[in-house]
Order: sequence, then structure tokens, then C-alpha cells
Amino acid sequence: MTDSAQKTVAIQRRGYKMALACKGHRRLNRRALSLTRALSMPPRSVPTLLLLGCLTLAACSTQPRPDASYERFMQLAADLEKRGDSTTAASFYQRATQQPEAGVESWRKLGAAL
Repeated sequence: MTDSAQKTVAIQRRGYKMALACKGHRRLNRRALSLTRALSMPPRSVPTLLLLGCLTLAACSTQPRPDASYERFMQLAADLEKRGDSTTAASFYQRATQQPEAGVESWRKLGAAL
């Protein structure tokens, strides 16, 4: 027997000895059959799996495009503040602070408008 064949036989013997010790050799045989069925996929499923993997990775890597709402809120609030409507300007500054790209500037101007 070759070396690799001896290793394969030794591994199989260990597996069956463990299964017999656990009195679950039938379960082991069933699991081995289901594993071989899962590994013998039709030829078209490999490209399908690759495509699904690529789509999953592409979906994870895309970032939502930031809209210009933060800048828009800040501009509207500044215009309203220039016109003297500090209450409405404060509400727009408050909306600007809730945006993901909000910085300290929006909080500072909100405090000044109140």
C-alpha cells in the first residue's frame, strides 16, 4: 500500500472507531452520504456560487451616497438667520446636526441661533 492510502485507511478507521464508541455509526454513515451529495454539485452551480459571492461582497463595499442635505440645511439656516428668523434657522441647524456628516459647526451655530 502506498503512504497516502495507508493514511486514508487510518483516518477512516479512527472515524469508525469513534463512531462505534459513541454508538452512532449509522449517524456517521448518513452524514457522510449527505456530505458527498453536497459536494457533488452540478457544473452550473459553481459559477452561480461565485456570482453570489461577488454580489455579496459588492453589496458590502458600496457606501450610500451622501446627499447634500447637510450643506443645504446649513445654507438655508444661514439665509434665514440673515433675514432675522432665528427660530426657523435653529430648526434647520437642528436638522443639520442630525445628518451623518454633521460637525461641530452645526452645533455651534445651533447654540448661537437659540
